[in-house]
Amino acid sequence: LSLSLSLSLSLSHFPLPIQELTNLNLYYNNISSTAELMKLRFNSNLQQLDVRLNPVCTESTEYRLQLVHALPRLRMLGNVYKFVQLSGVITVVCRTTINVTIVPL
Repeated sequence: LSLSLSLSLSLSHFPLPIQELTNLNLYYNNISSTAELMKLRFNSNLQQLDVRLNPVCTESTEYRLQLVHALPRLRMLGNVYKFVQLSGVITVVCRTTINVTIVPL
């Protein structure tokens, strides 16, 4: 489901949860807080999420980590893939580079 460039979109007006939803594009909207993003945690099948260019992305430094923990099936956040290893370490790989960042849980 793509709701990118809606500009006035807020998750408070979005019918959540949608259990069948696996891909949600909220690119360049008006999502301003991590609390608003946490409303997505009930979408248990969500695998791809794009929230880039929302106010929350510049106002919060931890929104990515919070989303990764809140959405266990999430495999892609914006343009970043996430792979969970058995060691409990999350390996994040950007699509556009070959850089790998290890983020401990």
